[in-house]
Amino acid sequence: NIKEGATSFITRVSDTLIGKKHNLADIKEVFNDKFAFGTDNSYFNKDLNLLNEVNYANDNKVLNFDEIIKHLTIYPARILRLQNLIGSLEKDKHVGMTADSFIDSVINRLVPKAKQDLNLK
Repeated sequence: NIKEGATSFITRVSDTLIGKKHNLADIKEVFNDKFAFGTDNSYFNKDLNLLNEVNYANDNKVLNFDEIIKHLTIYPARILRLQNLIGSLEKDKHVGMTADSFIDSVINRLVPKAKQDLNLK
């Protein structure tokens, strides 16, 4: 069920692999608030800058400023189910995901829980 899914929108990957840029309007229509922008790696995107990726993807101005902010902050946090820790401008929350917050929020919190659920030590 696509309404339950989420995706990371990495425009330059499709450009490089299939020679065609995905249409942001189509991505927005299918995924609504369940997509986030990504950069993947330097093979596809030389500068790894999310704002440049958004500019590249949003060349037809499909998203307004407020939507762009949400797709860079709260929507990715919700996709990762970390909205209580990141994705907000609220006090004591991080706006985005840094390597340290990713390691702390995901690896250090979810891996022990998964090990517990799987009865692993």
